[in-house]
Amino acid sequence: MPVLVFKKEQFTDEELDTLNKVVSAQGRQYIHLPGVMEIGEYKTLGQEGNSFDELLDKIPFNAGPVVDDSPFFYNYDRFVPKLLLAIIAAAVMAIMVFSRFNGYRVRDSRIVYFSALGIAYIMVEIPVIQKMSLFFGSPSLAFSVAVPVLLASSGIGSLISRSKQLSKYNRYVPEMAAAIGALLVVAGLNYIAVLPGLKRVLDKVMLAVLVLFPAGFFMGMPFPSGIARIKSGREDKAIPFMWGINGLASVLGSTLATVFSMKFGFSVAILAGAAVYILLFFSRLQGKLAR
Repeated sequence: MPVLVFKKEQFTDEELDTLNKVVSAQGRQYIHLPGVMEIGEYKTLGQEGNSFDELLDKIPFNAGPVVDDSPFFYNYDRFVPKLLLAIIAAAVMAIMVFSRFNGYRVRDSRIVYFSALGIAYIMVEIPVIQKMSLFFGSPSLAFSVAVPVLLASSGIGSLISRSKQLSKYNRYVPEMAAAIGALLVVAGLNYIAVLPGLKRVLDKVMLAVLVLFPAGFFMGMPFPSGIARIKSGREDKAIPFMWGINGLASVLGSTLATVFSMKFGFSVAILAGAAVYILLFFSRLQGKLAR
C-alpha cells in the first residue's frame, strides 16, 4: 500500500521529521525520504551528472512524467508498443493487398491520395476528442460533442466545395485549407483549455463548436473534390474502390494518431495530420487523379 507525499516547495526539516515519526509509528518502510532514506541515483538527483533527464535515461523503461497532452500513465515502452506496430503493419498490408486484388498499383496516385486523406483526417479527429476530454472533464461528453460537430461541419464543407465559386480552385486549394483548419483547431483547443470561469456545460459546448467547426469545414473539402476529379476522367468504377481505400487508411491513421500521441502528445499528433495535408498540397496529386 504505497503512499506518495509531495509538495511544490522543498520539505522543511520539521516536516521531514514529522513524516519520519508517522512512518515509524505505522510500521511502514521507506522507499525514499530526503535526508533519511535515499536510494542510489536519487541521492545525488539534481547534482552535476545526474539531472532529471539523465536519470530518466538510466531507467530501463519509460519513466517520464505524465502530462495532460500525453496522459498515457500505463505506457512503459521506450519506443512504441509492439501491438501498435503490428496494427500499422497489418493496415499497410491490407491496403497493398486490397489494391493488388482490384488490379491497382500501390503507387497509383489515386491510392496514395485517398489513403493520405484517410490518415490525415483521423489523425486530427482522434487527438481532438482526447483534448476535448480534458476541456469537458468527461470522455463521453467530449466524444458526444466533438464527433457530431466534426462530421456535420465536414459535410457542410463537402457541400460548399462543389459550389461554382470554389470548384475552379478545387485542384489545389482543399488540401491547404484542411491543413489550416487543423492548425486552427490546435491553437483553439490549447486556448480554451486554460480559460477560467467556464462551468456551465452549455457554454463549453458552444465554445467547442466555435473551435471545431472551421477545422471540420475545411477538412471536408479534399475528399469530394478528389472524387469529382476522378469522375471528370470518366472513371466512375474507381470511386467505390477509393472509398474503401480511404476507410482502410483510416485504420492506419487511427493507430498512427495513437503512436504520435503517446510519443509526442496530442498537439503534435494533430500537427502531423496537418503536415499530411500540406504534403498533399505540394505533391499536386489531385491534379493527377483524372486519367
